[in-house]
Amino acid sequence: MDILVLIKIVIILDLNIVNFIRQRKNRTNLRGLLQWAAYQQAEITPIIGISEQHRTHQEPQIAFREFVEVLKQDFDYRVGNKNMEYLIDVFQKHKLSIKISNSAV
Repeated sequence: MDILVLIKIVIILDLNIVNFIRQRKNRTNLRGLLQWAAYQQAEITPIIGISEQHRTHQEPQIAFREFVEVLKQDFDYRVGNKNMEYLIDVFQKHKLSIKISNSAV
């Protein structure tokens, strides 16, 4: 008896990939990644990259909107306004700040 295991492929985009998309860099490789992901029926999430961007970018909401706009224009991928606003709201409300005291080091 054969045992079949279904594997769900999830690709997590980090800040480097999010920035490549937003700045329209390395497009050939990005298009290849997205085509491969579509062929594999993989889920792609930028959640790590967007959270890093929110932590480090001077204007994270503007950068996120630019990222979403490039996805729409260059890759025909749309993120609904409701989803976009929800994600921005989550990052604004749940910023994680960890303070390390000198005695802990």
